[in-house]
Amino acid sequence: MSQNITFPLVGKIFKPRGTLKQEDKYKNKIELASEILEELVEEGLTIELVLADSL
Repeated sequence: MSQNITFPLVGKIFKPRGTLKQEDKYKNKIELASEILEELVEEGLTIELVLADSL
């Protein structure tokens, strides 16, 4: 059995500009990823490695 299990702790929805409602604020994928990392650090997690398949 593997000791290294990867699972998402937080998720955010990326919305392309053309699908936004007037009250929505556009955020690119890097901005969303940064928000997720900031939230996790604020919760006390220590981030050692971040992997991404594309940006």
